[in-house]
Amino acid sequence: MLGARDASPGYLEGNGYVVTWVAGHLLRLKEPHEYESRLKVWRLADLPIVPPQFELVPLSTQPQLKRVLQLLKSPAVDCVVNACDAGREGELIFRWLLEYSKSSLPSKRLWLSALTPGAVRDGFASLLPSADFDSLASAARCRAESDWLVGINATRAISKKCGGLLSVGRVQTPTLAMVVRREREVLSFVPDTFFTVDALLRHDSGDFRAEWADDDGRQRRARMAEEAALVVNRLLERGVASVDDVQDKEVSSQPPLLYDLTDLQRDMNVRFGFPASKTLDLAQTLYERFKAITYPRTDSRYITGRAVPLVHSALSALAQERPDQVARLEELSGGKPPFGRLIRDSHVRDHHALLPTGRVPAVGGDLKRVYDAICSRLLASLFPPNIRRETIVGLSAGDDKLRARGAITLQRGWREIIPGPEDSALPSMQPGDPVRVLSAEANEGVTKAPSRYTDATLLRAMQGAGKELDDESLKEALREKGIGTPATRAAIIERLIAVNYLFRDGKFLVPTQKGMAVIEAIPERRLVSAELTGDWEMKLGQVERGASSRDEFMREMSAFVLEVVTTIKGMEARSVVDHVGSCPRCGGDIIASSKAYKCRACGYAIFATVAGKSLSRKHVVSLLTKGRTTLLSGFRSKSGGRFRAYLVLDEEKNVKFQFPKPGKKAAKKPAKIAAGATSGKVSAGETPV
Repeated sequence: MLGARDASPGYLEGNGYVVTWVAGHLLRLKEPHEYESRLKVWRLADLPIVPPQFELVPLSTQPQLKRVLQLLKSPAVDCVVNACDAGREGELIFRWLLEYSKSSLPSKRLWLSALTPGAVRDGFASLLPSADFDSLASAARCRAESDWLVGINATRAISKKCGGLLSVGRVQTPTLAMVVRREREVLSFVPDTFFTVDALLRHDSGDFRAEWADDDGRQRRARMAEEAALVVNRLLERGVASVDDVQDKEVSSQPPLLYDLTDLQRDMNVRFGFPASKTLDLAQTLYERFKAITYPRTDSRYITGRAVPLVHSALSALAQERPDQVARLEELSGGKPPFGRLIRDSHVRDHHALLPTGRVPAVGGDLKRVYDAICSRLLASLFPPNIRRETIVGLSAGDDKLRARGAITLQRGWREIIPGPEDSALPSMQPGDPVRVLSAEANEGVTKAPSRYTDATLLRAMQGAGKELDDESLKEALREKGIGTPATRAAIIERLIAVNYLFRDGKFLVPTQKGMAVIEAIPERRLVSAELTGDWEMKLGQVERGASSRDEFMREMSAFVLEVVTTIKGMEARSVVDHVGSCPRCGGDIIASSKAYKCRACGYAIFATVAGKSLSRKHVVSLLTKGRTTLLSGFRSKSGGRFRAYLVLDEEKNVKFQFPKPGKKAAKKPAKIAAGATSGKVSAGETPV
C-alpha cells in the first residue's frame, strides 16, 4: 500500500517510508518502589502515594521497543505518523513512546476504521495534525494515571487492613459488586411451590391449549395442589367452555441495529457460549490478519455517511457468498437498501459500527461463526420489519377463566436472515363460540431465583450501569458508555477471575467467598458503585473536548485518593482471607488463591485448574471433607479429547482421577497412580492430576 517492502528486524522500509509496529503497550507507569525503594514494603503510613510526576519504564524486555526508539531518534526520519488504534488507548500508546524517546519529530495522525488497502490509502492521503488530538491524549493520560492512583492506594490500604492481597480498581470493583449483589439475591431467595392448570380444548375449526387465568387474563397460580385439583375437576365435569373475546393485534419488530463490540460479545455468548474475551480475540484476528471486518473495539451501532461506500462493498461481496439473501434484499428494497436508519453521525465518536469490509476470509470454525454473525447482522439491519399477528382468546367455563395465546407471521422481514420464534396459530374463533374440554391437568411449579450473571448478561449490566443513579449529569455520562469500555469489559471479567474474585460454573459467573468478602469490607462505597465511574467518564469527556484541563482533573483525583485512604485507615481491621478448609496432611488452613488452594502451614496445594477444567470452591471443599468430588465433566486430555471423571484423594492425599465404569455410575476403586503426582495434564486413561 505504501511501497515499504524491504524487511528489516522490527520494521519495513521503502518508497520513502519506514513502517514499524507495537503490539499493545510497550511502556507502563512506574510502580511505587521504582520511585522510592522503601515503598516496596506496603505500609499504611506511606499512603497515599502520589508521584509528583508520573514516569515511564519498559513493560518488559522487548527488542521491539529498542527498534522503535532507534527509529524515532534516526536522523533519516523527518516526520512520524501515529497509526495506532484510532481511540483513547491508541493515542496513549503513541504519546508515551514519544515522551519516553524524548523525540522532537513533528507528528501526524492516521485515523482509520478499516484496514483494507483503499481505506489505508485514503487515510494517508488525508493525515491529520497531531495537535488536533491533544485533548484526547490528555484524557488518555488522565485515565491511566487516575487508575494507577486508585488501584495502588486502595489496593494497598484495604490489603493491609484485611490481612491479605486484595485487588481494588475503579472499574473492576463496581463490576464485582454487581455480581455479588446478584449472588446475595440468589442465596437469600426462598422458593415457593405453585400449581397451574392447562386444558386441551376443541373448537369446530381445530384443537388448542389454554391456561387457567384471572379476570385480567394473566396466568393464575394456586398455592395448594388441592385447589388446582378442584379446578381440573370443575373443567372436566363441566365439559364445555365459551369464547368471551378475541383480541388480535399486529406487532412490528424493527430490524436490529448493527453490532457494537459488546452486542457481538453478548450474542456469541448466548449462541455459542464464548466468553467475552474469546469473541474479542476472534474479532481482532478477523480485523488485523484477514482485513475482513472493520475496527472491532467500537461502542457505536451506527455508521456515518462516509461509511456508505463500505457497506456497498460488503454487499457486493455478500452477493457472491449469499446470493439468495442479497437478491431478496434487492427485491424487497427495490434495489435501494434503506441505509438511512443506520446513519447517525452524531452517534459515532471514535469508530462506526462493526461491518464486513468486502474481503471474504478463508476461515472456518469459531472465526467463521463470528464473521457470519457480523454479515448476518448487516443484512438483517437492511431488511423490512418482522410483522406478526398475535391473538389472545379469553374463555369462560362457569366461574373459571381460561386464556389461549397464538401468533402467526404476516411478514418475515429481517427474520429471513436471523430466524425467530415459530408460529403457534390458534383456530379461527368468534365471541360466543362453544368449545369442548377434552382434558385438563394441574402442573406443579417452583418460583425461580434471579439468574446468576453470564458473560452476556454481565456485559449488558456493565453497559447499562448507572441507571440507578440520582445525579442526572452522572446518568448522562454513563448513558452511552456504562462502566468500562467495549475494549476493556472482557478483560475486566477475566481479571476478576484471575484474582479469585469470580469463577465460572458452566456458563455462569459466581463470586468466590473472597470476592463477596472484599465488597463487604470496602468502607468507601463509591468504590463499589457506578457513581465513581460515571463521575470520571463525565470529567474525562470534558478533558477530551477541551472543556476542562488535565491539571484540574488530576488535582481532583489526588484529593479523592486521599479521602479513600483516610476512610480505609479508619475502618476496623478484619480478615477476608478465603479459608476453604483444613489441610488433609497437617490440619493447617487451606487458603484460596487464583492458581491453587494452598495450605499456609505446609504448602500442600490443590491446583485450581486440573486438565483444563477450573475447580470451584465447592469441588475443593468436597475433596477436603469427603475425599472425593461428584462426577465432573469438562476435563481435556493431551490429545484434546474431553472426558468425565471423579477427583479423589489417595492415601498420601494426592489428587487423582477415578473413572466411571461403562454403564456404571462410578468405579468401586480408584485407579492406581504414581505416588506423589499432584499436577499436570493427562491423556485419556491416565490418572495423575
